Amino acid sequence: MNKYSKNTKAAVDLAKYLTSPEEQKRAAIEVSFNPTIPALYKDKDILAKNPFIGELLSTFTNAVARPSRVTGSKYNQVSSEFWNAVHETLSGKSQAEEKPREAREDADPPLPQREVVGDPPWRSRRRLSSNQK
Repeated sequence: MNKYSKNTKAAVDLAKYLTSPEEQKRAAIEVSFNPTIPALYKDKDILAKNPFIGELLSTFTNAVARPSRVTGSKYNQVSSEFWNAVHETLSGKSQAEEKPREAREDADPPLPQREVVGDPPWRSRRRLSSNQK
């Protein structure tokens, strides 16, 4: 909360109320809002009313944030270029390996290359046995 706000205490009280387990449970039951408290995804009352909510916990706990920290104010541009690169790759107009380099170089200013550890989840590489390495 901004300490210079005219209603700081009311804003803090509202935030505490909206994020309380009781209010999140009510919202999940009555309007199917997704709770931010992991335990509520297993709450029997919520699951009785909205069984699908129980399936969402792994989706939220394994989610990856958008790369806005790296891209900053250029996020929309990078997002659009990413969409175009995926479309071109899936439609056979370009090779997937070319696109990350092109996107980094086309950004203004160019984005730094990041080291990727491990295989991306969409790529399944054949594992080499110890005698093939």
